[in-house]
Amino acid sequence: INEKWLTRRHFQMNSELAKIYNSLPRIQCKGLCIDQCSVAPCVPAEADHLMERYGRIPLPVGIEGKGLVCAELSEEGRCSIYEDRPLICRMYGLVRAMKCPHGCIPHGGFMSYRKGQKILDRAKRIPGKHEPLKILEDRLDELKREKENK
Repeated sequence: INEKWLTRRHFQMNSELAKIYNSLPRIQCKGLCIDQCSVAPCVPAEADHLMERYGRIPLPVGIEGKGLVCAELSEEGRCSIYEDRPLICRMYGLVRAMKCPHGCIPHGGFMSYRKGQKILDRAKRIPGKHEPLKILEDRLDELKREKENK
């Protein structure tokens, strides 16, 4: 692990997850992709880390148009948990199929969809005690009921 890059927070999380994060290409984010930001499930090891650190995982606060609005977006349109954001968020702009529409390019070029999927699969195999997919599904059901009751 490149210890100079990893923050202290990353040492508090699962070391396998930290290795995966550290293996990703770097990208200089311009912070213009707020309209691309949505909620996707994190992996169980990430859920454990986020629950320990924040007492929650990223969940939608509402539905706008065709997409979900992430509760972690600040009023300024920035990720409030950027240093601890889930892997799928970290991969946005890195995978050719998830290119940034604002021209941000990862150092060393884009990774293939297949390579990105292998990284996600590796992270999914790290055990965790939380079930983020179930938590997200419950929240989506809740939002659906709220919308129906309006």
